[in-house]
Amino acid sequence: MGQSRGQLSHEERRRIAGLQSEGCSARQIAAALARSPSTIAAELKRNAGADGRYDADEAQAQAQRRARRRRGSRLEHDDALRERVLGMLARGLSPEQVAGRLNREAGRTVISYETIYRFIDDQMARTKDDSWARLLPRGRTRRQRR
Repeated sequence: MGQSRGQLSHEERRRIAGLQSEGCSARQIAAALARSPSTIAAELKRNAGADGRYDADEAQAQAQRRARRRRGSRLEHDDALRERVLGMLARGLSPEQVAGRLNREAGRTVISYETIYRFIDDQMARTKDDSWARLLPRGRTRRQRR
């Protein structure tokens, strides 16, 4: 079994494509690259084209797009939505009411109340400031069972 070194490099992907075109199996490719056979099999399956062939350049491009995927809450990235949600919370609405009102106004799901709670919890943890709890209905830092 090969050693684990994280993501595949572009050079390794090129070698995978070359070895596959020579007719090598996933286990043979893994042995040649000193990688786990499951890593190679997953890479071949994930990046197989319509004809079943592996394209190293396309696989590298896909890996870079996945690595650059935006992480975090919608409220962290969408300033207008965050200001609107925080304004409604400041007026005394609960996260459930805020989510319901936004969803009804848009005629579709805009945001979940769980997303709002998670955002506030994350802010309290990140800033070590419990004043975010004042935006919640009961002003508690932790939700409790009813």
